[in-house]
Amino acid sequence: MWVSSSRSPDCALIDSIDGRRGVRFSCVQRLPRQHADHCRLTLGGGNGWLTPAHGLTIDHLVRATVVSADGVARTCSAAEHADLFWGLRGGGCNFGVVTEFVFRLHPQEKMVFGGMVVYAPEKLEAIAQELERWFPTAGSKEAVHVYPGRAMSGEPAVTLLMFYNGPESEGREVFKAFTDLGPISDRRHEMPYETFNTMLDKWAGPGKCNWTRGFVVDRASKALTRTLFERIVALGDPAGPFRVSLCFEYMSQAAVDAVPNGATAYARNRPGLGNGIGLVSWDGAKPELEPRAKEILEELAGLVKFPGLRYGNYSAESDASKDEVRRIRAKDLYQEHYPRLQQLKRQYDPEMVFDKWYVIHPADEEEDKPQGK
Repeated sequence: MWVSSSRSPDCALIDSIDGRRGVRFSCVQRLPRQHADHCRLTLGGGNGWLTPAHGLTIDHLVRATVVSADGVARTCSAAEHADLFWGLRGGGCNFGVVTEFVFRLHPQEKMVFGGMVVYAPEKLEAIAQELERWFPTAGSKEAVHVYPGRAMSGEPAVTLLMFYNGPESEGREVFKAFTDLGPISDRRHEMPYETFNTMLDKWAGPGKCNWTRGFVVDRASKALTRTLFERIVALGDPAGPFRVSLCFEYMSQAAVDAVPNGATAYARNRPGLGNGIGLVSWDGAKPELEPRAKEILEELAGLVKFPGLRYGNYSAESDASKDEVRRIRAKDLYQEHYPRLQQLKRQYDPEMVFDKWYVIHPADEEEDKPQGK
């Protein structure tokens, strides 16, 4: 049997466990890139191709071992250090170094259907219309990620990365209307899930600098505008130093929303239809281009024009330098959970040893403890 945790676009936990029991994945091992960074994946929420079926990775974390700022290793679960366990699930790296995760796993068939479908630029509006027709009834087996701008070849195009968690015959029927739009190329086929899950690794592989920014996904007819498309094309000119991409993730959030908002530190009452991520990559030998990469993503985020909470895992760890700005962004991310997280920060990391990502500031001594656990 093949099993998987929910995962992000660049991170997977896949293994064959026939005949095995008590499987554990440890983040202290050195792993190939497609298996890396599952600590951040989990602690920030955990969103990916299996989200429509199973929700977030944190919803299937049953136990974790974390070393906090005082050097003490604590095993956390719903029955042991439950407050810290709550905070870890969505609170990111604010409370310590996690040395072990124990997940609840789910059966996953080895073969899935999917791949890249590339359309000419003039199909942008027709694609947006079809996305709006398809999305309201999208099921737990299907997902579409949209990349307006340039194809991997560098030519202007609209690329759809399509996923169906089942056989090719079913997947082609589900996505038939997209095929009928007449793509330039269609590379979808059945493949092992782990093969599909690593298709984009070369976009942000070793030897490159990368800057990312998350944004909120709106209805396709409002999000996939001609103005945005043309600006991505211009900024990502192959003659220039940057590869620029925006990914709009369209997939059901029903399994995510089925978990009560207060069950974990992850704020689930988010606006929009889902998550988006912008990526600018360039030659790793030119780190001095980072400021311009940040400017590019800020400009494109402005063109998306949908205010609201971003998915924390899709934003760079240090996307704000001023302390007050970082405070505001952390409050925006955690929303009504922030006061309770401040209490946990005061208990487990009062000196702010862990001060990366969306940094939680410890509660002041005079502040009242939040209601409820």
